[in-house]
Amino acid sequence: MTTTRILAIAALAATLTLTACSSKSEEPAPTPTATNAAASDHAHARGDGTISAIQGVTLELGTQTIAAGKSTDITFKITRGGETITDFVESHTKKMHVVIVREDLTGYQHLHPVMAADGIWTLPVKFATGGNYHIVSDFKITEGALDVNYVLGTDVIVDGEQTASVALPAPADRIEVDGFVISISGALPATEHGMLMATVTKDGVPVTFEEYLGTTGHLVAIREGDLAYAHMHPSGHDHGSAETETISDGATATSEMETEMGTQESTESAMDHSMPGMIHFDTEFPTGAGTYKFFFQFQVDGKVHTAEFVAIVG
Repeated sequence: MTTTRILAIAALAATLTLTACSSKSEEPAPTPTATNAAASDHAHARGDGTISAIQGVTLELGTQTIAAGKSTDITFKITRGGETITDFVESHTKKMHVVIVREDLTGYQHLHPVMAADGIWTLPVKFATGGNYHIVSDFKITEGALDVNYVLGTDVIVDGEQTASVALPAPADRIEVDGFVISISGALPATEHGMLMATVTKDGVPVTFEEYLGTTGHLVAIREGDLAYAHMHPSGHDHGSAETETISDGATATSEMETEMGTQESTESAMDHSMPGMIHFDTEFPTGAGTYKFFFQFQVDGKVHTAEFVAIVG
């Protein structure tokens, strides 16, 4: 549907205070049922948004013409074995999260569609420019005793004037948006858990975060090239690991693991909330190393703000 995207994995060292633990010159492409094996031990979702079907669960777009500059209702459904799924598990206050981004990682939107009784989701969306866009659906469904997180993706062509492709900015550890200053630090290894810390101030004063979608912040990372997706939340918040199946080896969390993780996360949560203006994100990148654009969303004074920055995962 769109031009073929070539997997672009950068063998670069992270800059400034945002550092990576190691670098690799090449990573294997993701497979439908598993991602990078070294990272999959802590993967929490089936899929990385690069494909539309995994193990019989499929994202199916409705037939529609999408034009830039005006609101359009995009319709889609999630099917399993040809049957439309209507029973979804709420995650971060919503039963479906949709992320949209253009191929050059501009035009980011994080939206929440509405589902009709027949399982058809409707997503009102407005595209600023024409071009090739990627749509990621992030949701949970129950399979046996588990609530399993799926991340499926597909492409759409938006009619209308298309601006030139925008090159990614250089990695940075300080960004400004809407009058806020965001300082970024941490370590972003490709094959194990890392930590990213965001400190947000306005006029030199740490901000007070308000709850947004059930937590204090959301972090989406999308890789340059293949548009592989990762969605992370602050330390101490439920990652779904107590209910969600890991993928490549079929292992599931045990009660002992859940207890241990819960104790650790409770301690980290207390740390997060005792430091105004600071959020710690546990990071994991199931598809491995590369150059990623990050979209950090937080709410202050009733308004959601989105800060974008680039970092190297390696």
